[in-house]
Amino acid sequence: MRLTALIIIGAIVLVIFLINLIPVGVDLRYADNVLTVYAKADGKLIQLVPKPEKKPKKEKKSKKEKKKKVEEPEEEKPKEDKLKKLAEGGVTKEEIVSLLKVVLSAAGKFRRKLYVRTFKFWFVSSDPDPYTAVMTYNYVNDALCGLGTVADQSLRFGKCDVRTAVDFDVGVPFIEAQIAVTIRIGQIVGIGISAGIAALKIIRKRKKRIKKLAGNELAA
Repeated sequence: MRLTALIIIGAIVLVIFLINLIPVGVDLRYADNVLTVYAKADGKLIQLVPKPEKKPKKEKKSKKEKKKKVEEPEEEKPKEDKLKKLAEGGVTKEEIVSLLKVVLSAAGKFRRKLYVRTFKFWFVSSDPDPYTAVMTYNYVNDALCGLGTVADQSLRFGKCDVRTAVDFDVGVPFIEAQIAVTIRIGQIVGIGISAGIAALKIIRKRKKRIKKLAGNELAA
């Protein structure tokens, strides 16, 4: 009996170990104001965002279904807009960079094991106000330099294509980006836990900042 239990436990541990070794990937692409997300498993790309349209299946209605009265749909309760709630108080540039650094630092714990097959970032800063266009261009380049140092120490890169420029005529910024990452399932779990703990600290600080702003507005 004990031997059977040990064999079962050993088999479960072996299966979990093998699953953790399976390489999976994520491919994020942003172009023409549309974000597309693919998951890669077993060498195949599976589109996640936006969800691919399913072909409608023709279903034959039974006689019982035809006899049923059409029920009036219940009024849907308005769903809480979580994104709107999250945006209250505004997300600062420093918070965005801090969260990105958290992800890269967490990945650094698995140094040289996270492989970025493709990294593409094309950015053209443009705004009706030339000063804003130049300041945005400088900020993006500073952010790329700061994050690039951490990324080089933490990740392995394949193909990289980074371009930035300023255009005073268009008036609208242009962004096109792609990142394709490969990692093992076991590493995803570890990175998620590490990054989650660090990100919670930043989120708590942000909540305190929003409460302070709300208190100042009430006092005024």
